[in-house]
Amino acid sequence: LNYSGTLRSCSDLGDLWYREFHLELTGCVQFPIAMSLPWILTEHVIHNQNSDVPMVEDILYILDVYNDAAHRALYVLNQQFLYDEIQAEVNLVFDQLIFLISDEMYSYYKNYAASSVLDKAYKEKLEQLRHSRFLTTPKRRYEIPISQRHIQLLGRSVDLNYLIGQHTNTKMLKDIEMAIKKFESSDMTGLHELDTLLMVLRRTHELLSEHLEIDSFDSLFNEVNESFAPTSFRGRVPLHVLRTLVTDLFPNFSYNMYTQRFVRSPVVLRPTEYDNPPRNLAPNLLYGALCNKSFEYTARLTRGFFGKPHLEAMLRILGYADLPLIIEEINRNLEDKIREVHAFVDALRDGVPPCKLPKFMFRTGGCYAFFEGKLRHILEFEDLKPEVFQNLKEIGNTIAFMKDLSEVMDLSDTFQFMNLAPFLGLTPESDVPSDAMATPIGAAFNSFAAAVQQQPQMVKASTVLADVPAMAQRAVEICAKAFQPRSLMRYALKHVDSFMEEAGISTNWRGDPPANGVIEAESMTEFYRLWSALNFLFCVQEVAQSSAVVSDEEQFGHGFAMAGCLFVHLLKQRSMLDLLDFSYHILNVDAHEQRALSASSSVGNVDQLLQQQTDAFLLSARQQRLVHGEIFALYEAVYPKPRTSSVIFHPPADDSPDRLTGLPSGALLTRNASSAPSSGSGASTPQAAAAPPPAAPTP
Repeated sequence: LNYSGTLRSCSDLGDLWYREFHLELTGCVQFPIAMSLPWILTEHVIHNQNSDVPMVEDILYILDVYNDAAHRALYVLNQQFLYDEIQAEVNLVFDQLIFLISDEMYSYYKNYAASSVLDKAYKEKLEQLRHSRFLTTPKRRYEIPISQRHIQLLGRSVDLNYLIGQHTNTKMLKDIEMAIKKFESSDMTGLHELDTLLMVLRRTHELLSEHLEIDSFDSLFNEVNESFAPTSFRGRVPLHVLRTLVTDLFPNFSYNMYTQRFVRSPVVLRPTEYDNPPRNLAPNLLYGALCNKSFEYTARLTRGFFGKPHLEAMLRILGYADLPLIIEEINRNLEDKIREVHAFVDALRDGVPPCKLPKFMFRTGGCYAFFEGKLRHILEFEDLKPEVFQNLKEIGNTIAFMKDLSEVMDLSDTFQFMNLAPFLGLTPESDVPSDAMATPIGAAFNSFAAAVQQQPQMVKASTVLADVPAMAQRAVEICAKAFQPRSLMRYALKHVDSFMEEAGISTNWRGDPPANGVIEAESMTEFYRLWSALNFLFCVQEVAQSSAVVSDEEQFGHGFAMAGCLFVHLLKQRSMLDLLDFSYHILNVDAHEQRALSASSSVGNVDQLLQQQTDAFLLSARQQRLVHGEIFALYEAVYPKPRTSSVIFHPPADDSPDRLTGLPSGALLTRNASSAPSSGSGASTPQAAAAPPPAAPTP
């Protein structure tokens, strides 16, 4: 019996490929690949994965049709040209097979990864609304065909795993490219979406790496991000982040210190253009076809603002390696803005008339009218809001960004510290040990190295482990430095302080020393006096005839106040501001007026329109005063400035008429606190400082 021949004839499926009858009917020399039965079956198995009968693991059996057809062409029909046609079709079919199975497998694992990354509570709620588990990916056995490394096809051994791995590598690179392009077409609010996309891609890469030999995700991301390109040492993501911060977030967003969020200003003074987002993408790119709409709904929640979630995403994407570049460039931009503000301050200081605080007798309306009449002409300065207010807003937004970033970094460092503390033997009552061997991890390494020295046969390369104790010592030293307190916010304030001192801005803004040695009530040479005028104009509210009028607080946010309070704090002029600020004085007059038992009916009365403006001003001024207090408290906590020595006034030791005859009118006897005696007896020699006689303010 011819057992092998009988078995071959019974299992020969070459007839599924030979179709001369159909060729004669159509008059064609060769059917296209779409009419080839093996390819029809293969394509059907790949595209119909939702059936209950799993067929993807049997897909390779269909390729045996080509082996049987080739055997018949060579050994039965003895026709070389038929074998050449079969071989040509196999080459084309196999390329299409690799492409389709790679694409379908990538789509499956992308949907599986996106479903696992999606918030569990959100996912369950969506499935409850649809009454189906449409976001749950069913199990498919792709690991069987992609694990084949020796497929016999027309006498050749094909490594299917390697070929699918190459296609998957290319697909992953394209997916990362689309994610970065989508971020480059958006502002800073797209950072959170980019982080979510990278989480989905990283999870997809982890699932694929279990079955395929593909490059690491970090190497793929660095290649697309151009982190180590020949023409650049910085990636596309950090450069876009830096560009967006300087040209869009700081100039065109308003900061709210209560919500700790940046929102786009109603009026954009410095518009920025972005590239067009990628369109007509394949369904399996980005979030995948299954969870794309679900992730899109969640992404809309973070597109309207920039805050802590975006900073956490930025820290996860960039890490600590690219932050020095961003911080350095932000500081340079901050220096440029301070120079511009300095130039405008010098120009405005000459145009602000001397102002004395009016008496309480003129009541709130009269005091507001007095300051409004003195400062109204400054609003006619065409560059006041587009340049002065705008530059102050950008400076304040920069400081606010550094503050929020510092808080996010502190939280990350604390989390890292809590994870490393048990290995270093740290407790709330102890510090980092100076000796690495005293830590738990150092003791473990030391005992392991000692055991290896006694029994070298325990490991393959015992000489490599000889430096383990020294490595443990260096690791402990590095971790100890990481636990030292550090604050990015403190560094930013210190940088601004040193820059203003080196550039001579602080000296200029401190103004001339007072002639009486104490305080100038009318001089406008100090910065806090000009800031008082700017803050007053900021609080002036126009009586809106329609809802389309945008207030200064909506346009400039709290960044305006953060910049002004920063300079006042660094110049140590806060106490003077609290004493002589125009807005504060009006608020004090209003508080006194509300508590007064009786008030004059003739002095300080204003018309109805001015009273409406006064009421609107009081509302805004109260809010600004609260904001100033919280900002000053923040600066005092982060970067306290040493207080100057107090000046103590003592009565003269001899107050006889002969002793006081030689002193000028209004002279004050002053003594520094450091030289004042503790008993207050006036034993030290007082210094006389002449002060002009007080004059009554005229509203």
